[in-house]
Amino acid sequence: ENTLRISYTGSKSLPTDRETLYWFNSKAIPQASEELRNMNTLQVASLSRIKLFVRPAGLQPKPIEAPEKLRFSRSSGELVIHNPTPYYITLVSLKDGTAELPNTMVAPMSRETVRTSASGPVT
Repeated sequence: ENTLRISYTGSKSLPTDRETLYWFNSKAIPQASEELRNMNTLQVASLSRIKLFVRPAGLQPKPIEAPEKLRFSRSSGELVIHNPTPYYITLVSLKDGTAELPNTMVAPMSRETVRTSASGPVT
């Protein structure tokens, strides 16, 4: 068991009109005890990658309403996803017709494009 304390110590202030995203990467490699060094054992190292969001107070709309604000359009074989909200939104299990599209995270007040070959409705 480990305890970790994360603090922002940067010199520049963070945006107050949108979320900020940081990635936390943690690697744990267990130490072999003296008794186990000469025995057949299996040790497993773990790597965790966690999204850390800094969300300023008072953002509008509410986070629960953000996904319905997304707008989708097609352009030259690509699906364009426009996010007008101040939140990061991750789309999983996205399909274009029967074709599965990759998981996609759209940053606040920006757009992402995803290659697609189908022309049916996006679900």
